[in-house]
Amino acid sequence: MPTALSPESLLAELPTFFSAVDALLSDIGVDAGNLPADHLAIRVNSLETAQTLYPQWQAKGRRISDAIINGRPIWIVKLTQPLTVARWTIPCIELPFPTQKRYPNEGWEHVEFVIPGGALTLDELERQLALNQPAICLEERQLAAKGISLKRSSPKAESEQLPNPTLAFKRDNICVKFHSFDIEAVIASEQSR
Repeated sequence: MPTALSPESLLAELPTFFSAVDALLSDIGVDAGNLPADHLAIRVNSLETAQTLYPQWQAKGRRISDAIINGRPIWIVKLTQPLTVARWTIPCIELPFPTQKRYPNEGWEHVEFVIPGGALTLDELERQLALNQPAICLEERQLAAKGISLKRSSPKAESEQLPNPTLAFKRDNICVKFHSFDIEAVIASEQSR
């Protein structure tokens, strides 16, 4: 019988997760149907859970990155068989090692979409997102009225050469992120150093 965070159990939860993702996308004014979804992220609260879960996902593909980002390892597994969920084919799973932060729910945490245009800064990413998605709401007060927070960041691996500006919209335990480059291009920039 699969445990609550086994790949099998998590895969069974994908329709529910993406139903919430669709609702969040709608509330921020984004039609992401034509945007590539390049990875899904799983959140766990304990190192023991991570050590049990990560080899199970590695058995479904190969680890293409184990970079240190913001002081902790984050593994990316490229799946042998990409996930097909709703309108998207998703090739990678992000497996961050836990921090001191406790998540209210373990399991699927976010999905990341690529915004075409190669933005190198957050300002450029916001402009390209607004061009690509004219109905998007980037006004924090309007988002807050819907229970949505917006975080702007530029996460960076220690050896990463390619900027990765990111806009993250979060409500409850669901997050959708937008960034400029496919995760595999970002990883290739880490490894080209």
